[in-house]
Amino acid sequence: MKLRLQFYLAAGAVAFICCGCFSVELQTRVNRKGGGTRTVGIVMDPVMAGMYNRTAGSDKLFKIPGQGLLEKPGVQLTGEAKTELDDGSLKLTRNYRTGRMELFSDGNDSIRFKITRSGLWVYYEYLESISASKPEPGSPDSGQDIYRIRHELFMPGQIVSHNSDSAQFGSLIWNRPLGQVTASGLAMKAISRELNPLYLLFAAVLLAAGGGCLYWYKVRPANIS
Repeated sequence: MKLRLQFYLAAGAVAFICCGCFSVELQTRVNRKGGGTRTVGIVMDPVMAGMYNRTAGSDKLFKIPGQGLLEKPGVQLTGEAKTELDDGSLKLTRNYRTGRMELFSDGNDSIRFKITRSGLWVYYEYLESISASKPEPGSPDSGQDIYRIRHELFMPGQIVSHNSDSAQFGSLIWNRPLGQVTASGLAMKAISRELNPLYLLFAAVLLAAGGGCLYWYKVRPANIS
């Protein structure tokens, strides 16, 4: 019993020291109805990976980004994977789906999504804010670039405004050192737009009506004569 207690105390100490000894990879896809999917990937360094395996991923010792989504009503887990890398690192991947993007908010990570119809256009506004948190004392390499957070966002329509670090193949990418985000926070903003389908439908109806009138008054009399 004493040895078990000492083990968990040691495990807790290592988990506390190694908090932040991982990189976070996010991929978010937003649909036109305000819902979407999110993939959360965590890559742990070998020390943290070993401790995670020995404690069977106990949530009492490890607070992993995205873990809170598992218990959220309205968020569905659609798949998960655990991959051991050649260097001893461990990658955990979980895929989620929801009907409301705001439900992907978790811990100090909050998401807001707004759909606005204005004239010919439908606008989609995305804001995800990761609030700053006090760096853990003694956390090694907390200010270095080795541990990072990377978020790839896909939006409906055409992107018209964003503050991402790069844009490629129709997606926006934020890629920052994890220590920087922990110390200063991160706000990820994007706005996209597309033609309002109601206006397209209205235009199609007008076009069809115009074509019908043209046939009735021009083409049809010529055919009868």
